[in-house]
Amino acid sequence: MISEVQRSMKDFELLVFTAPGNESCRLLAEEILDQWNPEFGVLIHPDARLMNAPSLAKPVIDYPTSVFSSKKEECGRYRGFKEGDRFDYLRWIAGFILSKPAFNIAYSQDTEPRFSSPLLEDHSAGLYKDPITGSPLFLSHWKFESGSGWPSFVDAVEGALSFHQDNSLGMRRVEVRSTSSGIHLGHLFDDGPPPTGRRFCINGAVLGFLPEESGDSENF
Repeated sequence: MISEVQRSMKDFELLVFTAPGNESCRLLAEEILDQWNPEFGVLIHPDARLMNAPSLAKPVIDYPTSVFSSKKEECGRYRGFKEGDRFDYLRWIAGFILSKPAFNIAYSQDTEPRFSSPLLEDHSAGLYKDPITGSPLFLSHWKFESGSGWPSFVDAVEGALSFHQDNSLGMRRVEVRSTSSGIHLGHLFDDGPPPTGRRFCINGAVLGFLPEESGDSENF
C-alpha cells in the first residue's frame, strides 16, 4: 500500500513488457489489457531495446513483465501470467492504487464506518465504477437515501456483479462482488424501494465515479 489515502491516478503508470508470439503475453492481453479501462497510463512495450528504461529499478529478463511506477519510480513488478492469474494480477494493482482502508474492504471484507462516505452527500450525475478495472457498476439515478449510512442503489449494471452467500457475524446475507475484479463491494437486501425492491448497500471507498459530463457515462 502506498498510503492511507488514494493518490491521484495521474501519478501512476504501468509498463508491460511483452514478446511477440509469447502465449503468456497473449493471455495477459486477452484477460486484462484488451478489456481494461484504468485511469492511469498503461504502456505496452513489445521491444526488448526498452528493457533498460530509466524508470526501471532493474532489467527485464522474462515476458510478460509488468512494472508499476509512481511518479516515474518503480514500485513493484509482476512477472509472468498464466490462466487463473486474472484476480491475482488485479489484486497486485489494487495494492498500489487503493488506500489501505479501501484495500481491506475489497479483499478482507471490511466495512467502512456508517455515514463516513462522502458519496452519501454527492448527487452528481454519472456512473459508479470498479476502482481497479473501471468497469461500470451503478448509475447515479439508481442511488437513493436509505438511511443505512452507506451508499445505496436500487439496481446495478447487468452482469457487473456476482452474488455469494455470507453467513459471517451470525447473519445470513448476500455478499456483492464486482464481476470484473472480484473485489468485495457490500451486500444486497430485499428492503429497497420500488420498482426493484432491492437495496445494494455498498462501501463508498471501493467505488470509482465517472461524471456524466465526461461523455463516456452516456453509453450506459
